[in-house]
Amino acid sequence: MDHSIILEPPLGSVIILSDKSEASVVIASDVMLLGALLRLSIEEAGYRVVREVSHGTELLVAVSQHEPDIVILDL
Repeated sequence: MDHSIILEPPLGSVIILSDKSEASVVIASDVMLLGALLRLSIEEAGYRVVREVSHGTELLVAVSQHEPDIVILDL
């Protein structure tokens, strides 16, 4: 049985996360408010946000350092 979590943040984006509650997440958003809302929703769902970035170069460094299970892009 699939226990995916579907989050619908502003701007019509849809995020589907598996039920792997220990999953690490990196969020990349060039809009600070949207990034903060995504982080809140993801952490409330029981996931661990390891980094939040606003630029593509920061994203590459974060992915290299943290090796996240999930990367959410809104750039």
